[in-house]
Amino acid sequence: MLNMKNTVTLLIVFMWQATGLLFAQTANTSWSFRQCVEYAMQHNIQAQQLQLQAENATISLQQSQHNRLPNLNANFSHGLNYGRSIDPFTNTFNTQAIQASQLSLGSSVVLYNGMRQKNTIELRKLELEAANWDIKELRNNLELNVLSAYLQVLLAEEQQRILEQQAEVTQRQYNQTESFVKAGALPSGNLLDIEAQIANDRLNIVNAKNAVASAYLGLSQILNYYNLFAVVKPAIGSFSPNAINLLTAEQVYETAIATQPQIQGALLRTRAAEQSLKVAEGAKYPTVALSANFSTLYSSRAQEIIFGNTIDTSFTNFFTLTGTPIVSLTPEYTFKKTAYPKQLWNNLGGFLGVNVNIPIFNQFQVKNAIKQSRLNVSNTYLAQENAKVLLRQQIEQAYLNARSAAQRIEATEVNVAALRQSVNQTEKRMNAGASTSLDYLNVKNNLTIAELNLESARYEYYFRLKILDFYQGKPILLE
Repeated sequence: MLNMKNTVTLLIVFMWQATGLLFAQTANTSWSFRQCVEYAMQHNIQAQQLQLQAENATISLQQSQHNRLPNLNANFSHGLNYGRSIDPFTNTFNTQAIQASQLSLGSSVVLYNGMRQKNTIELRKLELEAANWDIKELRNNLELNVLSAYLQVLLAEEQQRILEQQAEVTQRQYNQTESFVKAGALPSGNLLDIEAQIANDRLNIVNAKNAVASAYLGLSQILNYYNLFAVVKPAIGSFSPNAINLLTAEQVYETAIATQPQIQGALLRTRAAEQSLKVAEGAKYPTVALSANFSTLYSSRAQEIIFGNTIDTSFTNFFTLTGTPIVSLTPEYTFKKTAYPKQLWNNLGGFLGVNVNIPIFNQFQVKNAIKQSRLNVSNTYLAQENAKVLLRQQIEQAYLNARSAAQRIEATEVNVAALRQSVNQTEKRMNAGASTSLDYLNVKNNLTIAELNLESARYEYYFRLKILDFYQGKPILLE
């Protein structure tokens, strides 16, 4: 029957193997950092929404430009009037049923409206440019998120590698101690301590693999990609902790203020608000428009005269002064309905004129709109200053974190070097019987913790340096 200790050991081994089998499948597809960024940008829902907003801003700009063109509208109506109504042909009252048609073609173009059209076009241009900067800002933020998750995966895999190496060292030490115990050079109790350490190492590896799985899940959620894959490991570690001393936070900020999209977007929104104020002020001025209209009509009562023969009628009872009888010529004629196309041509008329609309009183709408536009200008200016403050705070924090990581690297490297020497000496003393296996395991565990801290500090430092490069407008490259 298995005791509790052996049962726990077998369970740990089983979990270790199952987790290892899962991640052995991820090596089929390997993604670089740049591939991750591009995929995330293409499949990010917010990025797609911002792209749609940019396309909408493009359409708004095109419409503001098209508003300078004349409009052209046609109108047609046809109806049947009953009872007492006005005959559109004779313009008199009529009680018979009449069919009537009206056709018109009208056009107008604004000649002057307080420069509102011109200022609106400039406003739409600024809004489109700001929308494009929003896309760049999202890309930058997404790139930073991918970088953080990507490096977290690399760190988790590196920590797993360190723990696996330590487990191999523990196993070799167990084999060596076992040979000494069989030879009678060491007590058998030393093996029990190392067996416990082996089980602990395996548990640490299981936890490390779970950390790798969690890191991959975080990266997958950012990418919106949930198939198995592995990341390409760049050469991290070939940098000096003194690199942070070559620049200051102020230098990074001065560069970032001219390149970062959130600052450029805030500047453009301030300019757009100022342009919107000009549009609102334009409503105080008259609007001058040129208009033209052509129209015609049809009536079912419209008739035309058809002349026939002329009848000679003499009035014998009436004479002129000379005695000549009065003769009257009476023409014969009939009526017929005028054809539809002919009526349209005969009734054709038009209008060409200039309209001037002068605002005098409109319930203070223009005045209040100008006030609101001025408030919006002030608000966008404050948003612009706030964006600068946030950028400075982020850079100062990133710079401080980079310096702290560099100092951690220097201190941890010294600690690791000292612990490695201590492990070697303690191992020799244990083999000589001058030290116990428990002493050796304590020193080795301290070395493992120090190595994990060193790798964490290196990745943290590398990440912070990349962030500072990013704020300076440099592309993020993992090499």
